[in-house]
Formats: sequence, C-alpha cells, structure tokens
Amino acid sequence: MSQYNWILVRGLSRQTKHWGEFPEMLANETGNNVFTLELPGVGVKNDIPAKMSIRENVEHLRSELQELKQKNPGDWGIVAVSLGGMVAMEWCSVYPDDFKHMVVLNSSAGNLSSPFKRLQPEAIKTIAGLFFKTDLEHRERKVLELTTNIADINDELVKKWANINRERPITRESFLRQLFAAAKFRVPEKVGPKALVVISKADKLCNPSCPMKLAEHLGAHSSFHDTAGHDIALDAPDWLAKEIKNFTQESLN
Repeated sequence: MSQYNWILVRGLSRQTKHWGEFPEMLANETGNNVFTLELPGVGVKNDIPAKMSIRENVEHLRSELQELKQKNPGDWGIVAVSLGGMVAMEWCSVYPDDFKHMVVLNSSAGNLSSPFKRLQPEAIKTIAGLFFKTDLEHRERKVLELTTNIADINDELVKKWANINRERPITRESFLRQLFAAAKFRVPEKVGPKALVVISKADKLCNPSCPMKLAEHLGAHSSFHDTAGHDIALDAPDWLAKEIKNFTQESLN
C-alpha cells in the first residue's frame, strides 16, 4: 500500500524551521510522510527574491512537488498557514488534481475581507514598528507576542527564533514583495481537493472572520480553536495534528 504524503508551507517572512515540532507531530499522529517546502525569499531560498504574486509561488513550489512525487508514491495533501494558505488555495484551483486534501490555517483573501480585517490595526502597528529594527531578539519576541497566545515565550524560544533569522535573514525587499503578493490575492471560486479551514478565534493578526469567510466560500470543513493565536502550529500543535488526522480519515470514509 502506498504511503500518504503531506507538504507544509509557511506564511509571511517565516521559514520552514518556524514550524517547530509540528512536522514531526503530524508525522507521528498520522503515520504519513511530511515534507516542508520553503517559499522563495526566505530560509534556504533567501538569496532568491520573493515572488510578487501568489501564482508565481505556486509554480515555483510545484516543480519541487513533482520531484518529491517521483521519489514518494501515493496521494498528497497540503497544510499551509496565512500567506502559505493563499498559495495552497491558488494551487488547488489551478492544479486541482495535485492534492487529495488541503488544510488552510488562518488565511484570508482580498475579495472576501477588508484590508484591516486581513491585517488588523494592532498587527499593522507592530509590524511597522519592527520594520527597521535590527535587534533580532526584540523583533522575534514582538512577533511571537503578536502571533501566539498559548506558547511559552521564554528566552530560549526567542533566541532560537532569532537565530533562525540570523542564519538566513529575509531582506526588507522580499518581505515587501511577499506582502504585496498577499494583498493582491483573490480566492478562486473552487478548489479540487477536500478542504479544511482551521480558524483561531483569538487570532490577533488576521481577524477570525477572514478564514470563516474562506470556509463558507469554498464549501470547506472548518475547525475552531478558542484560544490559539495566528501561529496555531506553535500554539496548539497536538490539537492541530489530531484535527488534520480526523479530517482526512472522515473524508476518506
């Protein structure tokens, strides 16, 4: 019997390392293969300018998926957060047969939600205030305070996150290019795979109404977490892995 496989895609300015322990947790919970793909402009691809459109990100990542599929037979699913979720929705519309399941975490679309819902005023204030900051630990602490509610934001975690960005920093240009791509994104009418939209009710970055509208628009299943923040994979990784497992099992029955 062929194995089931997942790819994970991160959001604005975040690298694959920012998934933390979640990929391993998802693999252990589901028994599936889990792979992380890096968006252009960040992490191991920080020497490549970030793409100016969501569609360009799709085409870039799809070539990597094709290579993975050659080595790993079986069906595939995608889990993606925020900006990554926009990439997933576009991908699953343009290439509806690439995945069996799509899981979108705390994402949004310009044709369904206003700019100040997609990026809430306090979040804009925080991000703008950090744009020219060079103290990485201060910056990462503020980002964690914005995107998490449950995770223990201790010095060890802050240093770990700061070191990730110190090793492979994103340029201000790539950050703005990613932001521009996200701002332009319009969710398509439908996607090919069975879809789950995960919604953090206490998200301080993206208003929860945004992913709720996505779920309604796409006719997708939805799962709600009452207290997790925008980075639900860091706040509630065990819960998220179980929700994904339950969703895939129920949809296959």
